[in-house]
Order: sequence, then structure tokens, then C-alpha cells
Amino acid sequence: MTFLSTRSSSLLAAVFLLVMIVSGQVSAQKRFYIAPDDHTDYFWQADDVAYRQSFLTMIDYYLDKMDETQNNPSDTQMRWQCDGSLWMWEYERNRTPQQFERFMSRIRDNHMSVALNPLVLTQGGASAESVLRGMYYPGLIERRHNVKFPLAMAMENQTLPLGLPSLWAGSGAKYSWKGVCNCASSVPDLEAREREIYYCGGRDGSKVLMKWHSIFNNSTSFGGYAEAFDPMQSISFAENSTSFRTRYPFPIVGIFGRGWDDMEYTSDEFINVAQQHSNSNRRVIVSNQEDFFRDFEANYGSGLETHAAAYGNDWDILISSLAEVSGRLKRSVEKLRTAEAMATLVSANDPTFSAARVADRDRAMINMGLYFEHDWTADG
Repeated sequence: MTFLSTRSSSLLAAVFLLVMIVSGQVSAQKRFYIAPDDHTDYFWQADDVAYRQSFLTMIDYYLDKMDETQNNPSDTQMRWQCDGSLWMWEYERNRTPQQFERFMSRIRDNHMSVALNPLVLTQGGASAESVLRGMYYPGLIERRHNVKFPLAMAMENQTLPLGLPSLWAGSGAKYSWKGVCNCASSVPDLEAREREIYYCGGRDGSKVLMKWHSIFNNSTSFGGYAEAFDPMQSISFAENSTSFRTRYPFPIVGIFGRGWDDMEYTSDEFINVAQQHSNSNRRVIVSNQEDFFRDFEANYGSGLETHAAAYGNDWDILISSLAEVSGRLKRSVEKLRTAEAMATLVSANDPTFSAARVADRDRAMINMGLYFEHDWTADG
């Protein structure tokens, strides 16, 4: 694992840029991947029924937009990113099998993406097993529908537990991006992170490609959790800010997140931006986030460092405000492990033994993730 100071990291970035220029690797046309999503603050503005309807409304809207733009050039076709598997869970249970297959087909053709995490979570206070069980549902869908979910995220909260990337990687994640709000608590150096994109490693040698920018302005710009709140403004900033270009010398730029704290975001804004603002100097691509990572890794992944570090616990420890309930959840996970072992032995002789409990099992798994949803904040 490599550890660099901020100054030495900036110097390395400048040297890397010079090497790319000399070798001809810097194209005259930069690629900007602008990825629309709607950041989910579960229960922040409404109850689960209202959020369910918002998920359904947005998915239906963007599926229709994908159909409408499917004959456009690839860069200007509609794409969308669901920031948690609960979106997919609710869609499967509240739409017909035919509608759900339509959703799956858009995942297969890289127009729709879904994160492995149930929603935006703070899991520094979670047991490793509950983190893994929270990702059970997308794993089930992967096997059942021949799709992959290579993206996992822990957003808005300023910190990141050391072991979380290992659990993500072990569950199939390859990529992650993190934007923060820089609010509700004081975490130093968010405005001058030592690295803007790197392999976020684990002590077990696993890693995910992480895009985590310094806070250059606020939470609706680079480093925030709504970098694409004004996509053209962020593109212009990336082109003209000496500070950004020094810290991030690559010609492939990801600008993610639009909905911010809105309950719903439905718009073809990103298609219009890509159509109207691509030119000989810039190529603007409507993105599902995964395409940015694939492009970046193929061209620059081999030159990135792997860095493993604990970024502390911040909102993660707020689950202690319900100490007994949180403790009961962890004890339940331990009991469940024993119960599952016993059920496995019984099922070897009676394959139908657990058939009536499948729905309860699936609900329990996703709930183990949702317990750690990030709106445990203490700012009101």
C-alpha cells in the first residue's frame, strides 16, 4: 500500500500529466461522463410509501426516456443510476414480471445501473456479516437474471471505514464513488485530499476503483454528492480550474449526481447538455457511472496507486443512540447463522423445509442493510 503527502501527491499528478503529454496520451478532446441520479435520503422528507412511489415514478420515466432516445448516438442516449438496490426491490414487487424484465434488459445493455448497497448507508458501526447480508438481494438478482452490479457506494458522510471496500470487492463490486456534504461534523482536509482517484484497498489485498474528489466548492460540485447538479457548470470548472486540473490531470472526467436532496428528479436535461455542448475539445457522454470507470481503468488504471486507510467513524457511530435496538440486530445476525446451519441440515432431507420462508428471508436480508441508512444524522 502506498501513502503520499498532499504535496508529493500533487507533484506526482503534475509529473504524470507531463508524461502523458509527452507520450501523446492526452487527447485534444476530453471525455466528460455526466451521470444523472437522485440521491436517496430515506425517510428524510417522507415515509416509505412515498419513497416507494418516487422510485417507481423515476424508473418508469427513465425507462421511457431510454426507449425514446435509443436511436440517438450512444453518447446522447438516456441513462440512469439507482443509488441502492431498494429501488430494484420495490420495482420488482410493484410492477409486472414483464415490466421488471424491461428494467433488467436496460441493466444488461448498460443504460441502467444499480448499486449493490440497499441505499446510501453508514456502515462503520455494522458487523461485517450484516453488511454482506444487506447485499444479498442484488446477488440473488445477478444469478437469476444474468446481470452484474459492479458499483457500491457510501455517500454524503465524510468518513469511510477501512474494511468496507474489502466487503464490497468480495461481493463483486469493482468501482465506487464518494461525494460528501461537508456538513454536520468537522472532518479535516476534505478540501485537499491526497488523491482524487485511486484503488481503495483492503488489508486482504482486495480493492475497488474509487473516485473521491476534494471539495472544490460545495456539495453540488466536485467532491460533493451532487457533482452534476449543474452539469455544464461542472464541466466548465473542470476545464478552467487550474487547481482541479493540477490535482486531476486525466482527460476522462466523471461528473456524477443530480437529484441532490430532491424527493424526485425527472428530466432529459443531461441529453440536451450532451447534444448541445460536445465539440472538438470536449465529448459529453450521458453516463450510468459504470461506463466512466471502465473507460478510465482501461486507459489509466495501471498507473494508479492502491491505498488502504481508515477514514474514521462519523455518522456511523450514531447507531449507538439506539444502543439496545442496534445490539439486538447484531445478536440476531449471530443467531441467524446458527439457525441457517440447522436449516441446511434439515433441508438436505426435506428440500421444501424452508420454502414458505423465502419471502421472509429476503426481506430480512435487505432490512439488515437498511438499518444502517445514512440519515442517522444529529443535525436536526
